[in-house]
Amino acid sequence: MTGFPTLLYKEVLRFWKVSVQTVLAPVLSALLYLVVFAHALADHVQAFPGVTYVQFLVPGLAMMSLLQNAFANSSSSLRRSPASAACTSALSRSSLGAGVLPIRRWSPE
Repeated sequence: MTGFPTLLYKEVLRFWKVSVQTVLAPVLSALLYLVVFAHALADHVQAFPGVTYVQFLVPGLAMMSLLQNAFANSSSSLRRSPASAACTSALSRSSLGAGVLPIRRWSPE
């Protein structure tokens, strides 16, 4: 596989590995926002006549979660690839014994 199919396959595998992080965390975050803001502001704010504050808040929270998650997933995938390659490179060099520095523990004297 080359090009787009390879990238798609890699991203689908990554999504399944971190499915709790990509699905459950945004849902929980949006529910916490909803509970806190609805409890604190529902009696004091009316967005539009005939629209309650909770009805006004839910679509915005849904879009906020969707956009944050979409950006976080794509950017973390792009940032993690070079870092992963660098770690693999560093680990393979250290396993050969090249460039390994001794670690000295600090002890209060």
